[in-house]
Parts: sequence; structure tokens; C-alpha cells
Amino acid sequence: MRIHPIPLITGLLISFSVFSQKEVPYTLQLRSGKFLPAKNITEESVQNLNARKKEVNGKSFAILQFEQLPTEEKKKELKARGIELLEYIPDRAYSVCIIGNINFNLLNKTGARALLELTPEQKLHPAMAKGIYPSWATRTPGMVDVWINFPKTISFEEIKKELQQKNIEITRDDYSRYNIIGLRISRQRITELASFPFI
Repeated sequence: MRIHPIPLITGLLISFSVFSQKEVPYTLQLRSGKFLPAKNITEESVQNLNARKKEVNGKSFAILQFEQLPTEEKKKELKARGIELLEYIPDRAYSVCIIGNINFNLLNKTGARALLELTPEQKLHPAMAKGIYPSWATRTPGMVDVWINFPKTISFEEIKKELQQKNIEITRDDYSRYNIIGLRISRQRITELASFPFI
């Protein structure tokens, strides 16, 4: 019998049909729904994010939205100063890996509009956020099999260590080179899992 765990994190996977619809500018298109991030690039908000960001081996993760899509030159400047753009998220945003503290002047110079961390609910598959799991993903009572994807800037070994420390079982690692792994976790810990910064 083939194992088909349900995907836990689908927030960054979108249908490109959204481009055919007229949307409010800067509305993020997540699988969990659409929302308009507040424009928040101020010295105070950047300081607050620096103070509360969760790190894994010196790396933290967030969503960075721009007024206009950054040029290759701006992307290189951001990366050179510790902010690497990863996956594109409509509209005008990227998931980012941050090394060190975030610099307000850099964000301002590169045309950033908003910097935010997604909530666990925004990362979860919509059905899972409502506590709905297909029967084939719940073979062990009280547990659920899920797939997670993790950023390319963090290695499988780093993820494995973090999950072991949190007592979470890895069930599939044959797609780890594509930054995807299978886990088995208690239903009660799904929100906790989605709160981890590397997910």
C-alpha cells in the first residue's frame, strides 16, 4: 500500500489562475486564504522583528514584500547583507532567509513594503487548520502523517536534528534533496509544528 500523507504546509503553493483575477495590489495569495499585509517598514517594526525572530543555526525566516519587484542588483545586495530571497509569493513578495539582524536602511533602500512572519494557521493546509484529516493520513490513533517542505537554505541534517530535539518522527526522507520530508505527529501538535521557523 502506498503512503500518501497529507501536505502540512501549502501556504506558498498557489494556483496561477489567481493572475487572471483582478486583485487588490499587495494582497498575498496563500492557500490558506488571501490577506493584505500592513505596510510596516519602519525602524521600530524592524527592531521588534529582530528582537523576537526565532532562529535555527543563526537563520530566521520571514515574508518580505516589495513596492515593486526587486531588480537582480537589489536581490544581490540583499543577499550580500544577509537576506536571501527564496520562493516568490504573489503579490510582490518572497519567502526569505535572514542571517543576522535585519537592517532598516537596507529594506528602505531596496523598496521593501512589508516584513512579516506567517502565523501557524497561515502555513497550514486549510483542511488541517480546521482539524480535518483524510483517513489514509491517520493510521495510528491520535497521530497524523504529513509532508512538510523546508527552505533550501537549511540542510536536511539541520532539520533532522531540530525535529529529533522536539521528539517528532521522520517517516519519509527520500525527497529530502527536494526539501520535502514526511512526518508523523500527534494531532494536538500540528499548530506547534507549523509554528517552527523552518516550516
